Amino acid sequence: MGVSRDTIRRWLRAGWLTARRDDDGQYVIWANAGEWDRLRELHQLPRTWANKARLAELRTPNPRPAR
Repeated sequence: MGVSRDTIRRWLRAGWLTARRDDDGQYVIWANAGEWDRLRELHQLPRTWANKARLAELRTPNPRPAR
């Protein structure tokens, strides 16, 4: 996806990703095709006033489907 580790960490702290920690303390990030698209757009969308509403939508992760 071309996103830096720092960006992923920032998204985790902000709650923009659906993730959990495994037994070793590593993050396991859940993302289906729709989530990949959302995260890609979040990463690429310019942070301008004109995009404020779209950015707010993209910052909310999609719910993880039930098992």
